[in-house]
Amino acid sequence: MESVLQEQGRGAALESYEQRVRERVAKLLEDIRAYSVGSDRLWTARVWLQNALPLLVLPEFAPAPDLSELLRWPSGGAEANAAWDELVTYWSHHGPRLTRLREQMVRAAVGRSGASEVLRRNIGRDEGRDAGLYYDWLDTVVRAWFQAMDPEGDLLELEALRKVSPLRHVPSGASHGH
Repeated sequence: MESVLQEQGRGAALESYEQRVRERVAKLLEDIRAYSVGSDRLWTARVWLQNALPLLVLPEFAPAPDLSELLRWPSGGAEANAAWDELVTYWSHHGPRLTRLREQMVRAAVGRSGASEVLRRNIGRDEGRDAGLYYDWLDTVVRAWFQAMDPEGDLLELEALRKVSPLRHVPSGASHGH
């Protein structure tokens, strides 16, 4: 998508659009800080921004890999924004949790796939004796996704996260607790 926009000379328009998105998000954050009274729509928006927005620009959802830059306030662009900085700080402090949410999204998508359904159906024919094979396959597919889509990024975080997760006693490649 981005290459098409660049070829058509619309790269500057895309950058301008991205900055407007960042500014609107920052304005929403300021409104949340000023007007939210707890469990209201503004509070819900804040939770969504903290937990979902950083995931929506990753390869699982984004139509172009460079959209991950959408979350970076450009230096030399518009003035710095304290509300935006606070959100980015939240993301950086909650990186392992966000990484785990990302892994869960990929795992859920694979679990809903036709290949997953066929495998579960065939494994179910042996009264569940080989159920571990399904989870081994699922782990392998998720790991392959991250190796292909984010080779130097989240896969390393996922492996580090498994070492401190409640499932740490389960060997890598066999997280049958999912």
